[in-house]
Formats: sequence, C-alpha cells, structure tokens
Amino acid sequence: MKVQLNYGVLSFCPDLTDPSAVSIPLGIVGAGVAANKDRFWFFVLKNPPWHTPAIDNDPIAKSILSELPALLDKQVGEGAAKVETRNFSSWLHGQFRNTLHVSLVKKELFSTKAGNPHRDIMAHCMDLFTKSVFSGRKKAAMEAMPESAFRPLPEAREELVPV
Repeated sequence: MKVQLNYGVLSFCPDLTDPSAVSIPLGIVGAGVAANKDRFWFFVLKNPPWHTPAIDNDPIAKSILSELPALLDKQVGEGAAKVETRNFSSWLHGQFRNTLHVSLVKKELFSTKAGNPHRDIMAHCMDLFTKSVFSGRKKAAMEAMPESAFRPLPEAREELVPV
C-alpha cells in the first residue's frame, strides 16, 4: 500500500537573542494519507525532549519542553484534522515559529507491506526520526528512548498526490 507523509523536524533554540545559537532537533511531526484513504498524524520525540547538554541545565526550557507531547497531541491533532495532508507542512510551520520551530519540511511517498501497515508506517517514521534528529546514528536514537504517537484521523477527503 502506498503512503504519503508530510512531516517536519521540530527543533528548539535555547536562546533566540544569540545569533550564534544553534537549534537542537527534538523530533519529527507529520501527517499522512494511505492509498486506502486512511488519514493519520504522528510524532516521534526524544524522551525527555530536553535531554541535551545545551538544555539540561535550563529550568525554563525544561518546563516548556516537558509539556511537548501533550501540546502536540492537542494542537497537531486538531490541525491535522482541519487541513489536508498535502497542506499539513505549511500549517505545522505556521504553528511553531519561535524557540520551538520547524527547521525542515519534507514530503515522502513510500510503500508498506501487506499485513500490518500501521506497524510499517511507525517503523518508517522511526527511521525518519533517526535520520533527521540523529544523522542516522541508530544507537544514539534508541538511547534517546523516543516517545511516539500514531493517531488516526476522520475519513479522508483527499487522494494521494505525487510528491
């Protein structure tokens, strides 16, 4: 079965006032539609999201990021239900534009095997997380004990579109 994903890398900048500050990728957030018109959204995040030397000792950043999974569940779930999959990346970029922001937007079309497409989709999303957040280092990605969610959406109003 063909699956279309639109996703973004969610990053955090600990100091917007410092021009040399570097954004830290925390995870990926996206929406998708399958050839059978099943719609869904997902996220895969570092767990805890603030576990990085630049943020570990910052109580304000920790406070903000500790609520990230709940924030994504609420805001992204509502947004993904409102916009079509092909417009999700633009919507996501508009929602997260400050210290917590979308640093990269991607679209992808891939195939799942027959049997358990949800498992295949989440495995693919975990691979995208590893590539996007950990530059492909699987051991580092698994040590981050990623937190993930896969949520179905109401019946699709759309078809797959070429990426």
